[in-house]
Amino acid sequence: MSQEPSAPLAAPAKRMNRTQFQRFVLLAVGGAPLAWDIGFNLGAFQNISYERTFFVIAAAIGLVLALLVIGGQGQDLFELQRRDTLLLPIPLIWLITTLSLSAIVGRGHWALVLVQIGGILIVFFFWLPYAATILFRILQPDAKRLSDLQRQQLAAIIVFVGVLGWLVGHNHFLFLSCEEFKASGYDAPANCVPLDSFGD
Repeated sequence: MSQEPSAPLAAPAKRMNRTQFQRFVLLAVGGAPLAWDIGFNLGAFQNISYERTFFVIAAAIGLVLALLVIGGQGQDLFELQRRDTLLLPIPLIWLITTLSLSAIVGRGHWALVLVQIGGILIVFFFWLPYAATILFRILQPDAKRLSDLQRQQLAAIIVFVGVLGWLVGHNHFLFLSCEEFKASGYDAPANCVPLDSFGD
């Protein structure tokens, strides 16, 4: 009587090696504060402060110019693809488009507002995570890339922190007083709670 072959054992889940783990943690820790800051500002003030916007644009310009200066050598060293050279200048293109459109149609025109809002959404929610992976690949060229699942997990962590930041910003009166906003250099939100009535 022939014995039927036993079913193959399920393959164990692939574990991250030390380098992949370090990369994953660094990207999560690096992205989380920015996601929190953006979320908090959207929750408390319904906008993103100009310092964060210009910081991102300046970083984008520096990265694009550095890659242009080193040219094809950089593409070979860091495995940059053609799509990377097209996507990396997005904040710079957004800045030039905004300036040009403002000069043509004026500051209050609906087309300029649309470009500004669309640009902010694209830059902060698509370009930033993308550019972070490119920058990390350049700074850590020997590290193995994260798998698709790990990238999804990383994106979920950063989105979660951003949503949590928005919730705290939206409910800032539970955590912060008007005076604390002012001491940090922010204008106090309209519905902030004065320090002397905080906790009542």
